[in-house]
This record gives sequence, C-alpha cells and structure tokens, in this order.
Amino acid sequence: MTRTTRRRALLLAAFLAFACLPCFTAASGTPGRRLFAGAGAAFLNPLSADFRRVYDRPGWPLEAQLGWRIGPRLDLLLSGRWQLARGETVVPDPVGPRESYPLRMRVFALRLGAGFRLGDGAVAPYVAGGFQQAWFRERWPDAEAEENGSGFGVFAQGGCSLRLGRVFQLMALLDYSYAPMKGDETGTIDLGGVGLQIGIRAAIL
Repeated sequence: MTRTTRRRALLLAAFLAFACLPCFTAASGTPGRRLFAGAGAAFLNPLSADFRRVYDRPGWPLEAQLGWRIGPRLDLLLSGRWQLARGETVVPDPVGPRESYPLRMRVFALRLGAGFRLGDGAVAPYVAGGFQQAWFRERWPDAEAEENGSGFGVFAQGGCSLRLGRVFQLMALLDYSYAPMKGDETGTIDLGGVGLQIGIRAAIL
C-alpha cells in the first residue's frame, strides 16, 4: 500500500467515524452536544513564490463545514474548501512585445480537525487545527491542456467566536495552511497560504 493510499484510507476512516459520532453520542444521552453547520469565505495570500509568479492575485476560498460539539468548548470539524485561481503564463522568448496565455486552477480541500473555544462568554478566543487532503486541476484553455495533482497537508486557525443568540455564531479566524501538492508532470508546489476567514455557524441538532 502506497503512502497516498494509506492517507486516503485514514481520511475515509476518520470521515466515517465522524459521520457515526452523532449516533453514539445520542445513544449515550450526554447533554449539551450539538451538531452544527457553517459556511464562510476567506482572503488567502499564497506563500509560494512560484505560485504567486503565475497567479498574482489573492485567493478567495469558499468553505462549507459540519461540526459536532463533543464538550462545552471542544468541537470536531469536517469541512470542504473550494478555490478558483486565475493567472497567466508568459512565454520565455515572446515573438511580440508580450506573449502570454491565461491559466485557470481549481483547488478542493477536505479538512478534518478539531476546534477549541477558550472561554464561555458571548465573545471568546477560538483555535482550530487538523489535516487536509487536497486536489487541484490546472487548465491552459488556449492549448487545450490540463494537469491534475493532489497532496496531504495541515491547517491551523486562530481568532474569535461571537455568539448570536442560542443558534448562531459569527467566526473571524486567521487561517494558515501548508498544502504541498504534486502534479502529473511537475514537481511539488505549496498551494497553501495565510489569510483571514469570516463565517457563520448555526446549530441544527
């Protein structure tokens, strides 16, 4: 079994365990445990110089999240993050004054981790972290060419949580991700970065 296969198997096992967790906790009758869903958007500044050279604009990832509160302050988190990047590749020896071609990249990351609320007030510090498996697809439309790749990385978040009544929470988090990915024909490149994420959560169970 290759390292990639082991990682995928581990991620699948963790996902199945997360999906079954509400059944076990409901059966145990433990009070105060709650399933919640959330969504957010982030401003992402890539850390890789090679990536910024081609995709010179900041990223705007979108994220959907499910969480299960297993304690007064501790959450288990499962989320999916999607990002579209637009850039240009420049020919080394252009025929004209400037010869460039558009590039498009889509990145999807599946994140699994835990979050901890550092306080019981309406506003409290919040930290989170975990692992992520990500996939990318890069297209060169003019040449009808594309490249696919994937990689395993980590993420960490820190910020604050604002309670809005009994159901909603507003989250403002600094987000760091290390996402080394290897394509079909290219070497490894880090598609992670540092950014600010704003989102909202709602208790659903």
